[in-house]
Amino acid sequence: MRYIVIIYLCIISLLLSCSSPGKWGYRAAERADVDIVGNRAGLIRTVYCDIYIEEPGIEQHRKIYESDVYRGSGSGMPLEPCFQFIVSNTWNRPLIIEKITIRYDNEDHGPEFYDYIKDPEYAEKRFAVNLNKMMQYRRLLTEDELIDEIDYDTETVEYRSDFIAPGDKVLLYRFFPVIPHNKGVKIYISIKYFNMKKIIDFDITRFDYTDE
Repeated sequence: MRYIVIIYLCIISLLLSCSSPGKWGYRAAERADVDIVGNRAGLIRTVYCDIYIEEPGIEQHRKIYESDVYRGSGSGMPLEPCFQFIVSNTWNRPLIIEKITIRYDNEDHGPEFYDYIKDPEYAEKRFAVNLNKMMQYRRLLTEDELIDEIDYDTETVEYRSDFIAPGDKVLLYRFFPVIPHNKGVKIYISIKYFNMKKIIDFDITRFDYTDE
């Protein structure tokens, strides 16, 4: 009887360990036109602009929600993955971020703006971060581009313009409903310069934190 109990407990322990959810993150994939900065940030340089994209890892969540800029009055983080985007206007004319989308299964999917929730205070009070603040444009006042390096309270200010002036660097976050695993996933940033448009894309890969 004793051995049966031991075997039973071993089976339960194995099942629980197999069913425990993994912890993973996302990063820009290496590519000829993509520089990898730090551990996970991707950078594409063009004649018109430089674009950085980085998903905050588990270790960066506290840094974000402890800042005065992004602090919410709730707890926890949204389940939806998000990315920090930094767009630096290196051209001599204003530019507009027309849209940011994620593509998989040959379909484009827009970011999650939580506008389906009727409670106007949800985005500010539900989580440890203020979702509305994270989705707003902020001007970056430093040469730092990585989440670990940026002091959001002292090195960013609210950016109220709907275009990015020459020489300005703007930071924003976008949440996405889902990023599927084992599928070709791209994030597209559509930039507009008056009547000209340019689409810049990053390949996105998933990784387990235990593999880092």
